[in-house]
Amino acid sequence: MNEPTYVSGSNREASVVTPEHVMLRFQTAGLGSRATAMLIDTGILLLVNLTVFILFGIVLFGKEEDLFLDDDNYTIAIVLLVTFIVNFGYFWLLEAFWGGQTVGKKLVGIRVIRDNGQPATFVSSTIRNLFRIIDAMPTGYFLGALVCFFHPRDKRIGDMVAGTIVVVESGQQSTLFQKKKDKQPNGFDLN
Repeated sequence: MNEPTYVSGSNREASVVTPEHVMLRFQTAGLGSRATAMLIDTGILLLVNLTVFILFGIVLFGKEEDLFLDDDNYTIAIVLLVTFIVNFGYFWLLEAFWGGQTVGKKLVGIRVIRDNGQPATFVSSTIRNLFRIIDAMPTGYFLGALVCFFHPRDKRIGDMVAGTIVVVESGQQSTLFQKKKDKQPNGFDLN
């Protein structure tokens, strides 16, 4: 398959000319919308992780015997494994199977696609999310945010390696910050 040709435009727009000579234009999602989506996703993961820890805490402390002397007690290892799977799998599986979106991205109105304008694939989502570990260094996604801030198409390291880009969904405002129109009883808009 031929690689797409990029057309330069404004700093917030990515244009792709496909092999069929069709120009696709996307508005890239900036650091603010990406950070908002990340905060929402982090809040969801915090609640899930808290629930996992509470449930396993009940199991651990509900036993009457000494936990650390019991050789066949693998509860702590299971907690760590479940926590890793939930935290890594949340972003990876949702982006791979939910059209390039997580819950936070859906609420903010952004989506992950490939550089050629096609939907994100399972492989691109896997690569992108494996590099999430590097983007999160040293803490709080500082490196990823710094790279995203200076990249012309608002890409973090995982996006550059996976060949993906985060874009604003076309023709749609953020459902999180959508303004409701005031209407009079007769149905006419006040605006």
